[in-house]
Amino acid sequence: MTLVEGCVQAEFATDESAWGQVIITAGDQVASLDLGAMGHQVRLADAPSGSAGRCGCSGRRARHGSSRQQRGFCRGRAAPAAQAARLVITEVLANPAGSEYTQEFVELENLEAEPVSLAGMLIEDKTGSDVLPDVAVPAGGFALIVAASFVADDGKDPVPRDGTVIVSVSGRNRSRCLSNSGEPVRLVSSDGAVVSQYGGWVDVSATAWNGMSVHRISVDACDQPSAWTNSPEMPTPGW
Repeated sequence: MTLVEGCVQAEFATDESAWGQVIITAGDQVASLDLGAMGHQVRLADAPSGSAGRCGCSGRRARHGSSRQQRGFCRGRAAPAAQAARLVITEVLANPAGSEYTQEFVELENLEAEPVSLAGMLIEDKTGSDVLPDVAVPAGGFALIVAASFVADDGKDPVPRDGTVIVSVSGRNRSRCLSNSGEPVRLVSSDGAVVSQYGGWVDVSATAWNGMSVHRISVDACDQPSAWTNSPEMPTPGW
């Protein structure tokens, strides 16, 4: 069990066919996960910071046409003493209508009730990472992480909403474009913890998807494919 962006992620694996269920508690929050061989995530809303995560697990294994219930164990990691500010990746434009060298963007939303600085955070993709500058994202506001050569109004892609913070990073250039076939993007804190991530689950390389972006469906959803649109839509930078 690990804590990722405010969500508890549990992983389950066996050396034979089995079904597992994990009961997770943190403070007075309780969640249940039915697990297959892959990991799943669930958000424990308002779990007290600093509370230890505990879990118990039971499994049902199939063998020779019958099944038998048996109990196992889970290893948990306590929640950190103070939760990181909630910044969420909400939109990724990897295949803009304009130049991919200048017009790609990763959108962040600040879910806090006060401004949050990006100082020291990293934006990562499969080819590298860039340190973000000391720029404040207003409470409830948006930021676009773009290349230094980004053009706000290129006549082809939607213009960012007024008030959207534009965060230019020099590392995003001709050699650091996002793959249209789907590329993971992560926002990482200065201490190396993943704040938010998009797993590159949607292929936007088709000609029909030119100028379309991938959107997070809910800011409260955990970072997994179901949290994102399964096909591209019109970009909404800063909205």
